Amino acid sequence: MRLLWLSLLIPFVKSYPLCLNHRSTGTTSTTTANTSAISTVSIIPIVDKTFNLLFEGNQKFRNGTEYQKEPLSRGYSPKIMFIGCSDNSFSPSTIFQTEIVASQVNVANQFSGKDTNANAAVAFAVHNLGVKHIIIMGHYGCKGVHAAMTLQKSSLDKAVNPWLKPIRDLFFRSKRVEIKNTRDLMRGRNEGAMIVEDDDTGFRALVEENVRENVRRLMNESILSTMYRRKKVEGDEDIKVYVHGFVFNAATGEVKDVGVTSEPGFKK
Repeated sequence: MRLLWLSLLIPFVKSYPLCLNHRSTGTTSTTTANTSAISTVSIIPIVDKTFNLLFEGNQKFRNGTEYQKEPLSRGYSPKIMFIGCSDNSFSPSTIFQTEIVASQVNVANQFSGKDTNANAAVAFAVHNLGVKHIIIMGHYGCKGVHAAMTLQKSSLDKAVNPWLKPIRDLFFRSKRVEIKNTRDLMRGRNEGAMIVEDDDTGFRALVEENVRENVRRLMNESILSTMYRRKKVEGDEDIKVYVHGFVFNAATGEVKDVGVTSEPGFKK
């Protein structure tokens, strides 16, 4: 067993040649970390070139941050928060060419009052960062919406199923013509029998309706709803937070406002 263990260990140590030093001290032998190497070299095995791209990119970031020094010196004070999708390849900073934004991402840009993480993010953004606009940011071709629309309920992964269920329910109850047409085409087909393309009008419509639905959910289930109903206390200041719904088209770079902007004039 000892020989087997050593045979497994040796390749593992060899994969970190730049980060570990071997030192012999009489009858004992120890391995210590080279802190100077660790500060500049990834401890991930060097055979994983993809992962090491992160550290190469970080070095480029460190070398090119002159333009950030002035705004960073004034502190982080975003006025806009995005709730976006984890499979959108473009960040809000890239899409809108602005640096000072807060963001929170999940599968299919959803908001749920039962999601303590999202609730905390919204509350912190409004109370602590002074955010004035919250944007639900969807995107055409969303893999989360696609999964909810095309998979049979029994086939959804146990971890994903509860999260995608609201979108799937929306797909089956929506009265929007494009969604109904796609739903009719899929009726009676076995799972995977129909491929829904990114440009399918029903798919695109469901992406938009999902954004609208989550704007409403954010208004009704988040801290915004509580603050909106709260009575004014002497000395408190009126604070308005606008909630919007956008959809991004990666093919054209265009952002579409789906027309559901809400304005909860709550009291702090």
